[in-house]
Amino acid sequence: MNKPHFIICADVTSVGINSNGKASLLRLGAEIQKNNYDVSIVFYLSVVDDPFIPPGHHIINLHKYFGLGFEEFVKKFPGTPEPVREKRFAKVQYAQSVCAMYGLKPADMSTISSNPNIIPIYPDALADNPLNANRVIRYHGFKPGLLLNPIDKGYRYDQREFNLASSKNTLSDPDFVLFDPHVDEIFMKLGRPRTEDRLYNMSFVGKSKVLGTYYPIPNAIEIDREWPDRYKLFHLLSNCNYLYTLDSYSHIISEAILCGAVPIIVSNGPWSNEEIDTGELGPIPRLEVSDMKNAKAKLINFNDERKRLLNTFETLQRQWPFRVAEFIKSVTEHFYENKTARATPSFQHVSQ
Repeated sequence: MNKPHFIICADVTSVGINSNGKASLLRLGAEIQKNNYDVSIVFYLSVVDDPFIPPGHHIINLHKYFGLGFEEFVKKFPGTPEPVREKRFAKVQYAQSVCAMYGLKPADMSTISSNPNIIPIYPDALADNPLNANRVIRYHGFKPGLLLNPIDKGYRYDQREFNLASSKNTLSDPDFVLFDPHVDEIFMKLGRPRTEDRLYNMSFVGKSKVLGTYYPIPNAIEIDREWPDRYKLFHLLSNCNYLYTLDSYSHIISEAILCGAVPIIVSNGPWSNEEIDTGELGPIPRLEVSDMKNAKAKLINFNDERKRLLNTFETLQRQWPFRVAEFIKSVTEHFYENKTARATPSFQHVSQ
């Protein structure tokens, strides 16, 4: 049996976004590599903010610009407006830092098309198959279709692809469920206990603008996936009383709880309370807006719930390497032992 070569497909459309979904895919690539499999990374651009690139998904060879300073980089694009060149340079810097942080090497684009054993892992925001691979893994970090770019609406996936779900509640019939339990170390120390003398409230935008459920929360410090950085977020949450979240399915909810801030789910969005409470982390201590009059009584066990959540994360983190090994085994069985799963390029357009 030929050994698969995994390709992580990383989005550089918005390089300023702190997305746990993006990071999960990169962590998965690094862990697969520890199992002695070849893993490379490619970078793609989606909803295009560059007027010189036509709409669509584009695999871009950013690594050929690694190591260049800005002045040297801009000389490669004479006549291109300065703001466009600055955005392009930011993408190169992001890609270079990702490769260094996760120990992943850029894919050799000249050999990908001739390698029959490549298996790209596409995130759920990318519907098509830009690498034209015969075998495809779809990583579903959210409910299917809700985070697709407009250019992807109307595509349906080939049934022979391997569907990887980030949680047992994101996909009804996945080929494998792999929950990423990573939490930055600073959040794993629990910080100061939950008390009533916290200084302010915060609100989290998250994916609400994409889902169309956003509205501003008065008298709250608004944060999103671009601000603040991780270190400042920890200190803000450690002094926060309530975190109003417009995104009910976000890693920041767990981080808030670990910091002693109580999450208030403003809108469940596409998730039911049952789905929120039956995920890998178990019941999530939280409030709804309607609970505020009786908040103190509902939070009587909050500090105990924080400890339970921390213990759950620690248990799942110990299991993570073994779960990734099981995932690899499942992939090889799917594509190399199940002959019907040896797919040809993997999507077709469905007229609307």
